[in-house]
Parts: sequence; C-alpha cells; structure tokens
Amino acid sequence: MFPDPGRRVRALTALFEVQVDHARQHGTVLIAGQDQGVAVVLEPDYDPSAAETGALRRRMARVCAADASTALGYLDALEAGHPHRRPHHYLTLLAVRAALQGHGIGSALLSDLTGRWQAAQEPAYLEATTPAGRRLYRRHGFTDHGTLLHPLSGPAVHPMWRNPTT
Repeated sequence: MFPDPGRRVRALTALFEVQVDHARQHGTVLIAGQDQGVAVVLEPDYDPSAAETGALRRRMARVCAADASTALGYLDALEAGHPHRRPHHYLTLLAVRAALQGHGIGSALLSDLTGRWQAAQEPAYLEATTPAGRRLYRRHGFTDHGTLLHPLSGPAVHPMWRNPTT
C-alpha cells in the first residue's frame, strides 16, 4: 500500500490509529500488555450509514496523504470480497510488535476473542495477509473462505471464516 519506505511506518501507524478509533465506537479493541499487541474487531450489528462510511474514508485518505488512492483502492478490494451473508465479527487488525512476534501474544489475543465468540455462538471473518498469519488463524479455528483476493499489486490476501463449534 505504501511503496515509499520513508512514509510507510508513519502512514501505517496513522491508518491503524483510525481503525482503532473506529472500533472503539463500533466494536472491540483488545490490547496485550504494555501495548505489545492489539486486536481490532467490528461487531456483528455494525452497519455503517453512507455518511459514516464517507467520513471514515475521508479520514483514511487524510492520513494516507499521497498514497490515499492506493490505500483506499486496497481497502475497496478487501470490501469487495467481504461476506455479507449473515452477521459476524470482523477482525480488521491483529498486530504484535515486531520484536515480540512468535511469543504467543497474538495467539493469546485470538484465544480471548474466539472464547467470546464461541460463548455467544457467533461467527467471525478476517483477511490473512501473510502465510504466518494464516497459520495462526487456522490454529484458532478459521478456515479459508471464498477465493483469494488480489488487492492492487500487493500480495494475495486469504479471506477466512470461523464458525462457532457446538
């Protein structure tokens, strides 16, 4: 999404802040430890109005600056593959500080979330953007869902779905 390495960290940080702020209003934000990791989820009953969607897109465009059209195009490609067949939790972001990856932080966040979803007997959806993420999500009950998404010139994204087990 952000080809210029000089802007990438700043733009991704700002974009993640927008996602977190949005989920604080319409979902769940779990933070592990002292900001070691975060999970951002939109709730099943979230159904944004056109005005709200427009405002969110404008905010994202502002923080992405010169890369706004690329970033919004990427997000549009994800939205095109998003299932709307029934209400579900949408894990929009799972992130762990790079130095702490592989130490169980992401897995702990997922265990917390999947326990909640299981207790409520509610499904969940996400897009896995890396092979390691895809393996992690599979360990937590997600399965591949639909066809691979190919947003812009970026890597393939794997839509994944988790049904509650009985």
